[in-house]
Amino acid sequence: MALKTSIIHCLLDAEPDAFHPADPSLKTLAVNLGFECLTDIPRSATIGTDEAAQQKQDELDADETAARDLFSQFAKAAQQVQFHLYQANVDVPATCSLNYLGKITRQISDIKAPNSAEDITTWLDKAAPPETRHYWTSPDAGIAAGMPVDLDRPVEATTAPATYRLRAAHAWNAPVAHRLWLTHILRLEGIADGGSYVVLPFFAGTVPPPTLAGTLQGAQWDFPYDAGGGLGKTACRTQVLEAPAAFTAVPQDINGFLTTDGYLKVDPEAESLWRLTQWFEARAATLMAPTMALAGPGAGAGSDEDADYETLFQWHYGDKGKPPLLNVPAPAAAWLTAASLGAALDTVIVGLMKPVSGNNTMGDVLAPFLLNLFARYQDNLAGTFALPEDSFDLAKLTGLLRNTLSLHNPLMRTTADMADAGVRRAFCDSLKRVHGLQPTGPETSLEIQLLNLLLASFVSGTALSFDEKLRQSVNGNGQAILRLALADAEHRLQDEAGAETAIIRLFETTEKTEDGGKTTIGLPALFAGAYAEAVGRSGDTALLNAVAAAFAEAWRFYRILLDGPFNGAEAVRRDAASEFTKALFGFVEQYKKAGIPTVQQLIAVTSGADYFAQRLLRPPADPKVPEPFTSCFHGIADSLVRVPFPGTWPDRITPVTPAQLLPFFRASYRASLAPIAQLSTVSSRFIPDHAPAPLPIQIAANIDGGTIDAFCNHFNGIAVAIRRIDTETRTDPWAHASLAELTWPVPPKAISGHEEPEPTVPAAVHPMLPTTSDGRGPMFIQ
Repeated sequence: MALKTSIIHCLLDAEPDAFHPADPSLKTLAVNLGFECLTDIPRSATIGTDEAAQQKQDELDADETAARDLFSQFAKAAQQVQFHLYQANVDVPATCSLNYLGKITRQISDIKAPNSAEDITTWLDKAAPPETRHYWTSPDAGIAAGMPVDLDRPVEATTAPATYRLRAAHAWNAPVAHRLWLTHILRLEGIADGGSYVVLPFFAGTVPPPTLAGTLQGAQWDFPYDAGGGLGKTACRTQVLEAPAAFTAVPQDINGFLTTDGYLKVDPEAESLWRLTQWFEARAATLMAPTMALAGPGAGAGSDEDADYETLFQWHYGDKGKPPLLNVPAPAAAWLTAASLGAALDTVIVGLMKPVSGNNTMGDVLAPFLLNLFARYQDNLAGTFALPEDSFDLAKLTGLLRNTLSLHNPLMRTTADMADAGVRRAFCDSLKRVHGLQPTGPETSLEIQLLNLLLASFVSGTALSFDEKLRQSVNGNGQAILRLALADAEHRLQDEAGAETAIIRLFETTEKTEDGGKTTIGLPALFAGAYAEAVGRSGDTALLNAVAAAFAEAWRFYRILLDGPFNGAEAVRRDAASEFTKALFGFVEQYKKAGIPTVQQLIAVTSGADYFAQRLLRPPADPKVPEPFTSCFHGIADSLVRVPFPGTWPDRITPVTPAQLLPFFRASYRASLAPIAQLSTVSSRFIPDHAPAPLPIQIAANIDGGTIDAFCNHFNGIAVAIRRIDTETRTDPWAHASLAELTWPVPPKAISGHEEPEPTVPAAVHPMLPTTSDGRGPMFIQ
C-alpha cells in the first residue's frame, strides 16, 4: 500500500533583536526543519499470526522501505533549501489562503558539514529500535500525523520514531543542526503590524506557486504543494505568524531573564549567594525540624530556660485516698507527645508530598515507585484497556497517589477535624504503627508505656488513671522519662533503616475501613478506585483489579529496592531540604526589595520566618511586624497535620496559653538559624578550604526549574567562556576554571606540496545546556 502525503515540519521562533545587528526594519526568526512519512496501516492491524495480519505487516514493511528512502531524499534536499514568504488570510474560520510575496533573501545559514545528508541518514539508521513496527513511518491517526503537534508531550527515547529523532536535532548543541542545514536564521523585511504571514521551504530551485490554501491542524496549518527536491507532493506543517506578536524579540515568560544585549543577568554576589544556598540546603532538613523546639531550650541540660519550660508541663497526681490521676495542664504532656511524634515525621511527609514543587515533581523518595508503576501502565494496562497516554502520565499518577495519601492517611489528612475524638484516635493509632510503639504489656519498656498512656490521654481529652506500678516508676521523673522516650522515637527515624521503615509504614497505614470496621481497603485498592474515577471508568471492575495488581507489584519492587542499595534517609533529606529551599527562594523573589543585596534578603527572611511557632501553633499575624516573613514556609506548614493545643484543663491546674510557649519556640528557631548570619559577615572567622573551592558563576535568578524550562523552550543552550584578566597586558588566552589553558580551534599550517590538513581542536568549551532535576534548575555553573 502506498504512503500517504509526507509532511515537512517547519517550526519558527522569534529571535531576540540583541542577537543580531540592529535594524528596525527587519524581523528575525529561527527556523527548524523536520520530516514525517504517513501510512494508513495502524500497528494493531499487524499484530497476530493470521494471514490478514501478515499481509498488513508486508505492506507496512514496504511503506517503511519507501519512507526510509524519502527521509534520505529529504536530507539531501535540505542542503539546498530556500525560504519564501507568503501573506496569509485567515478571515474564514478553519481556512487559510496564501498570496506569494517573494523569496527571503536574508537567509543566514551555516557552512555545510561534509557529507551532511549521508550523516543524517546513517544516524537515523543506527537509532532505529531493534523491534518496532513504525520507525520511518507514522500512523495516519497516531504520533503527529493528522493531529496537533504537541512538542511538550514526552516520547520514549528508546522507541522514538525517525520523525522525532530528526526533530530532536534542533535541541543539540549549536552548531550541529545548523551545519546539517536543519536550522537557519531568517531576517524578514516588509513585515507590517497587524498582518499575517507564512514562511515555506522550497528545494532545488523550485518555483513557488503564487497562491496556496491550507487546512487547520490544531495550532498549526498544513499547506500541500510540491516543494521540489525529488520528494513529490508534500504538505508543509507550520504556523501562521501574526505581527507583531509572533515576531516579539523576547517572549513574555522570560522577560527579565536577559540583558538588553542578550546576556543572562547575574548577581554580583554570586559567590556569597552560592555559599548561602549550599549551606542552607545541606542543613535544611535538620534546621527546620520542630522537634528541636518541642524538646525544650536546653533539652534537659538543667538551664534556667529548661526550668521555665518545664513549669508549663506540671505533673499533678490525685489527692490521697483518690485514684491516682495524671493531670496534664497546658501545654499538656499529652499534646507534647502527640505533637512531637507527629512532627518527627515532617521530613518524611514533606519528601513524599512535595507541597512546594507540586505534582510535576515526583521527588527522590517516590520516583523509583512511580516510574515502576508508570512502566506497568505503559506495558500492561494501556493496550489492554485502551488507555490514552495522557491518562497515565507521571504527573497524573503522582497527583493521584498524593491525593489518596492525604485523603486516607490520618497522619497526612490536613482537612480532618482534630477536635473529634475519632479523628484523634485514628491519628494516634497511626502514630503508634509508624513509630513502632507496641501495645503496653508486661515486657513493654517504661518509656513506651508512658507514650501509650499519654497518647490515650490525648485521644480522650481527659486525665487518665494509670497503673500504680507505672506511677511509682514515673513519680518525680516524668519530664525526664518523656523527653528520653520522645528523643528515642525521633532518633530512630534518622538512620537509613528508620527512615525507610517510616516510609513503608506510612504507605501501609493508608487505608479505609467499611462495614463498621469489618472490611479494610488498602492503598492499592484505594489508588485503583481514585484512578478509575479520574478517567471516568469507576464501574470497570477489570480495570480496578488490574490497576490494584499493578500498584501492588510496583510496591513489591519498591520494598525490595528499600531493602537494597536505595538510601531512604538520604532521599528524604534531599527532598525535604529541596522543598524548604524552593519555598525560601520563591518567597524572596516575591518580596524582593530594590537596593538590598539578595544574600541579605535571604538571611533576613530565613531568620524571621519563625517556622517552629508557625508549624506547631500558627499564632495570629503580628501587625507590629513590618515584613510578612512568617508566611515564608506556610505552604509547607499547611501540608502537615497540626495537633490542636488543649483548650480544657483539669481541676487545680493553672491553665497555660499558647502565647506562653511562643517565646521558647522562637528562641529555639533563632538559635537554630543563627549561623546563617555569619555567612556574609566580613568579620567572620576565616577558615581555609581543604581544596580549591569551585568558582560559582550565577546563570539564573533562582532555583525554580519552571523559569529555566521556559528559557529552554526558546534558547537551546548557554555557552560559557572565561578569559583571565589578572595579567598586566590582559593578553592571556581564554581559560576555564578547570583547565590550565584553553586553545580555540585553529587550522594547522599547510605544508607545501601536501593536501591542506583538517582543523584540530586541542581544547574547547562546550555549550552547557540547562537541565532540570526534580523541578529544579541550575542556579550556578561551578
